[in-house]
Amino acid sequence: MAGRLATLSPRQLAVLDRRLNPQTVVPGHLLVSQALQRAGVTHVFGVSGSPMQCVFVACAEAGIRICTVHNQQAAVLMAASLNYRVGQMVAAVLLSAGPAVTNSMTGILVARDNCWPVLIIGGRRSVSRQGMGWFQELDAVPMMGPVTKLAATIDAVERLPDMIVAGCRCARSGRPGPVYLDLPEDCLGASGPVPDWAQFTSQPEPAPRPDQQAIENAARLLQSAKRPLLIMGKGARWGNAYELLTRLVDRLSMPFVTSPMGRGLLPDEHPGCMNPVAGIAQNQADTILLVGARLDWVFRFGGQMADTARLVQIDIEAAEIGRNRPVQLGLVGDAGAILERILEALDSGPSSEADDAWLERMRRKRQERIGALSELAGVDTVPMGPHRLVRAVYEAAPDDTLFVVDGNVLMAAAEQVLPAQMPLSRMTAGHNGCMGVGIPFAIAAKMHQPERPVIALCGDYAFSLSAMELETAARQGLPIVVIVANNGGANGALDDHPSFNGVVTTYGPNVRYDRIATAFGGNGEDLHRPDQIGPAVRRALAANQPTCLNVRIDPHAPLPSR
Repeated sequence: MAGRLATLSPRQLAVLDRRLNPQTVVPGHLLVSQALQRAGVTHVFGVSGSPMQCVFVACAEAGIRICTVHNQQAAVLMAASLNYRVGQMVAAVLLSAGPAVTNSMTGILVARDNCWPVLIIGGRRSVSRQGMGWFQELDAVPMMGPVTKLAATIDAVERLPDMIVAGCRCARSGRPGPVYLDLPEDCLGASGPVPDWAQFTSQPEPAPRPDQQAIENAARLLQSAKRPLLIMGKGARWGNAYELLTRLVDRLSMPFVTSPMGRGLLPDEHPGCMNPVAGIAQNQADTILLVGARLDWVFRFGGQMADTARLVQIDIEAAEIGRNRPVQLGLVGDAGAILERILEALDSGPSSEADDAWLERMRRKRQERIGALSELAGVDTVPMGPHRLVRAVYEAAPDDTLFVVDGNVLMAAAEQVLPAQMPLSRMTAGHNGCMGVGIPFAIAAKMHQPERPVIALCGDYAFSLSAMELETAARQGLPIVVIVANNGGANGALDDHPSFNGVVTTYGPNVRYDRIATAFGGNGEDLHRPDQIGPAVRRALAANQPTCLNVRIDPHAPLPSR
């Protein structure tokens, strides 16, 4: 027996030891992978490096899908957006030490501002040697505190299971958000006992439940409204309230507007969708129901609403109630659960008092606005405008396409002419407008729903921030289509004063972004005319490989106004 054991590798010996002695201690990196599995994590994103290499290996051996990327920022963007799309904590991020941790902070900020749950575990040099000047030495917890729900150091190997599972629970409980755990190599190099995993749960804490009187008051306010309006944000996704929202707008003849990321929770083709005239609708409504949306810059901090409008706000976060504008009634809890109770109260009450004539006037205004935008999107100039590009892509794409929009001029145009008919079918940068999200979000979307086409519409500057992740898509077998609106740089020529000679925001002429995809084994095309777009999009979707279409658009096209 001893001779046979001598031929086994150290890893095989460790596996055999665990089988023979299930209660024995195991290395820290195995406890990490086991804790992630216990918390429901199926995907890990990151860049392997010291001291975390062994954790990547342990996760892979445990059956967790590993997606290594080119930039840690992209890793967090992929993981957080995947969790949002799935509606569960299925993805986490592993980082090596020092600069790898700081590289991730923009992605963490996006997760915080979009209220998306994600667990980030960052490697750290030995705490016992802190202050000696070790390679990549960094105490990241103080800097992570302001951009996370929780930032802490795992100070002992015995704490690994509890802190990782609790971190996942914290990220998902209440208002979702990022959690950061510093993992010193002291813990990874030590061994700890295998815990009783049955005692750990990553299930989120139960949401608050408003009392019945508050529910009935909300129902009365909505039922008595002459000009009711629903405002939806991406937070409504967590309550899976799509059917309930449909029943509510139909029950009350209530029109609605959405945040950019909330588009598709109810289809844009719904007769009550007033996104094209959102400002007018808010100004004329007498009662507004806010569900999973914040009165931030997107909604002009509530400044477009009439002073006399009554506001009913539903949010999982108590501190959000009444921010920037007083509310008539605030309901804290899960959007789906609250809406269901409001509908029950409405069903037992009198019929709606909504002004049908007002709704019809709003519909006519909407059609006028849609007509004007459609005319703009149909102009066949060369170079083409951003609206024309977006319309051509949309017309060539299948109905079930998942779109991601990333940029400034392009994203503003897409907000006007790119509709969304299904939940989670159209993603933007979200609350803080971070550029560079297009390819990472597209990769996560393709992982989530590989059977559906995925197209990322990116400005050229936005594309440049994560262009190397096209190699990630190729290596992972994810045939996304990336369309670059090439207007010569950030905002095209709009920000360049004549005295600067075009050197401030514009790039070199005739940059061929499509060749980046071909360098990674994908496809690429360089396009100039509107009539080239449709055929190229159809070829890209049929190729079953990552594809980049470099489309020249007018650098002087004005920034569309919302």
